[in-house]
Amino acid sequence: HVHILARLLKKIHPVRFLESQMAALLMSFKAWLDGEPEELNTDRPSEEQMHQYELAEKAHQALFHAAEQLASRLSMTLGVGTISDNRLSQALLNFMQEGIRFSFEGDTNVEDDLLLGTRLPFLTILSKYSTWIRKNKSHCEVLGRFLFAKEAALRAHPDFDEVHQDDLRCIRDFQESLGLSESKMRRLSQELSKTQDESHDGTLLRATATPGSSTRSIGSRRPQSTAGSQRSRLSVQSNLSPLMESPEDREIDPGHESPSPQKRRRLTNSLPELNESAIADEESGIDSDY
Repeated sequence: HVHILARLLKKIHPVRFLESQMAALLMSFKAWLDGEPEELNTDRPSEEQMHQYELAEKAHQALFHAAEQLASRLSMTLGVGTISDNRLSQALLNFMQEGIRFSFEGDTNVEDDLLLGTRLPFLTILSKYSTWIRKNKSHCEVLGRFLFAKEAALRAHPDFDEVHQDDLRCIRDFQESLGLSESKMRRLSQELSKTQDESHDGTLLRATATPGSSTRSIGSRRPQSTAGSQRSRLSVQSNLSPLMESPEDREIDPGHESPSPQKRRRLTNSLPELNESAIADEESGIDSDY
C-alpha cells in the first residue's frame, strides 16, 4: 500500500512527494547529529569505558550509514531511466537546491550552536539523487552555479578557517557525484562572476579560493576522532522550507565513517550575501520551459 500511495503522489503532486522525502532525510540526519557519543572526561579511561566509547562510536557511524541507505531507497522511487514528467523534473531541481541550502545554511528560522559547516555532510546523503540530475544538463549547470555561490559565501564567512576538513570534502564529493569536474566548476564560476560583474558595475564578492582549488591544504583544527561532545538539538520538522510549486502543482493540489568530528561552535545564520542573479535568471529560464 505504501508503494502504491507513493506512486500515486508522485504522479498527482510531485512537489509534495519530494517534500515528504526531504522531511524523512532531515529527520534521519538529525538523528545522526544528535547521536554523537559523549567525549570521555578522563585521560586514563578504563577498559570498560573505552569499550563503551567504541560501541557508541560504531553506533554513531551506523546512524549515518542508515541515512545514506534511506536516501538510496527513496531515490529509487523516482523510477528508472530518465524523468519524463516535467513537473517532477522541476520539483527534483528545487528539492536538490533546498538540500544544498540546508547543508550550507541550516534552518535560518532556528538559532542553534552548531559549528559552521556542521551540516555539510548532508550533501553526502543528497548525492544519492545526483544520478537523476546528471541526466539533465541544464539542471546540472543550475545546481553547479547554485553550489558555487553557496560555497563562495561560506568561504567569505569570518569563521571559515574553523570549518573541518572532513566537512569540506563533502562539497568536493558532491560535485563529483554531479559530474562537475574542476574544469566545469571553473567555467561555471567564471560565467557567474562575469554576470555578477556586469550587474554590479564590476563589484563582486569573490571566494578566497576557487571551487577547483584543494581544500585539503587547510590544516585540521580539531582531533580526527569521529566522536566527541554531543551536538546541540536541531529541529527539522516544523521549519522545513517548502519546495517551490509549479502552476500545475497548485492546480492539482486538493485542498563510511562518520563524516565529521564534534562541533559545538555557533552557526551564524546569516552567511555573507552573494548576488545570485545569474542563478535566478537560469532558474526562471528553466521554469518557462515547463
